[in-house]
Amino acid sequence: MSTVALRLTLLVWLGSLFALLGVERWFIDPLGSLAANAAVFAVQTAPIVAVAALSIRDAARGALWSALVSLVYFVHGVARAAAPAERLSGLIEIAFALGAFVSALLLLRVLPPRGAANTAENQSALTNESRNSSSGVPGDGASTDTRR
Repeated sequence: MSTVALRLTLLVWLGSLFALLGVERWFIDPLGSLAANAAVFAVQTAPIVAVAALSIRDAARGALWSALVSLVYFVHGVARAAAPAERLSGLIEIAFALGAFVSALLLLRVLPPRGAANTAENQSALTNESRNSSSGVPGDGASTDTRR
């Protein structure tokens, strides 16, 4: 799977969490005033907005933070699923959080590490350097050279 598809999948899961929290805050369980609803909704969704923006700009850092933030929403969903009145929305939140977590981990596995442009050159230089004996005496036990 390409990094673009994984990044899009991650953003879809994060957007689903955002939409779920919005529907719950504004339609299912609104608070008494508009200002209170807006304040609670902003606090609930600020981490999602931050990691979504970060995962668009910087894929590796954004994916890592998305995985960490999705664990917070997973725990929130588990706490809500324990209450009988909020069990369905808690289970949906758990599913969205797990989807975001798995997508972020897959994206982290696919992305190349930082500075991967010179990896082949660095690897060959490191391998050649490690083949030399540290004391200069062949067979002294300090050598990693297995070609004898």
